[in-house]
Amino acid sequence: MATQKKNDAAAEAARRAAETARAKKTGISKEDLLAGARKNAMPYRIFAFVLWFLAISFEVLAILFFTHTIEFSLTVENPGWMISWIVCLVLDLICVIVGSQLWKKSNHLDPAPKNNKVRFWLHNNLGLVVSVIAFAPFIIFVLTDKKANKQSKIIAAAVAVVALLIAGLTSYDWNPMSQEELLSYGEVYYTPSGTVFHTDKDC
Repeated sequence: MATQKKNDAAAEAARRAAETARAKKTGISKEDLLAGARKNAMPYRIFAFVLWFLAISFEVLAILFFTHTIEFSLTVENPGWMISWIVCLVLDLICVIVGSQLWKKSNHLDPAPKNNKVRFWLHNNLGLVVSVIAFAPFIIFVLTDKKANKQSKIIAAAVAVVALLIAGLTSYDWNPMSQEELLSYGEVYYTPSGTVFHTDKDC
């Protein structure tokens, strides 16, 4: 425990030293750097939210088509009925994936601090949360639709589950960047205890 506290203190001292050295060298304060990062990331976040809104809208359309709230064809046997909700799910998937990539890009420009692990995870993987929202309700509606036959339910649920897995895997940020890394990026410091800290995987 004492060693861990010592290492944490050393890491904090190194981070503060990095901020001070960077500010002296570049003339840019921590507040200015973070403000600039937020400004650069904002367009990506706006477009991500727009695409996610469209994704959920396509999901709603898919539910309405599947449950026949919106009639696309005269009979269930007509292929047009199946094509309608499949197209909506494909568009849903595309919007989720592109939106999530933009969100990850924004997080690498303006990362969240690591001091709150839950918030840090949610901030970096909001695309994964949206992926669940964009497909799980459709699966629930499909499985609880009393009018649809069993075969249609199986096909629709299978398509949605595959789309959910693809969206989730591509939306998850496997290598998130933290605010602490942004503030100390490119600097090398030696701690009093000799402990090594790397902020770059290619260091």
